[in-house]
Amino acid sequence: MKFSGKKLVDIRRKMNISQFALAQAAKLNQSLLSKYERGLVKEPPASAIQAIAEYLEISTKALMGDGTSEHSAESQTNSNRVDVYVHVKIDWGIN
Repeated sequence: MKFSGKKLVDIRRKMNISQFALAQAAKLNQSLLSKYERGLVKEPPASAIQAIAEYLEISTKALMGDGTSEHSAESQTNSNRVDVYVHVKIDWGIN
């Protein structure tokens, strides 16, 4: 499968990460990251894809495809999350 700039944009936006922040974290030029996202660079180097995936805490496979797979970007970005629910009981001492 080929790299999908559309998937990258979708995942990045769902995670509320700016293009600038991602570019800095992945040690990429922001204009180059923009070209990846817009599909102007069809095959970014594997090292760039790996750096992006590591920062977003997703697999490199999550950035591959045409953006129309049955798995949404949200389910891929949530794959490593753990939901914690806390039940709190408050005793106000009122009878």
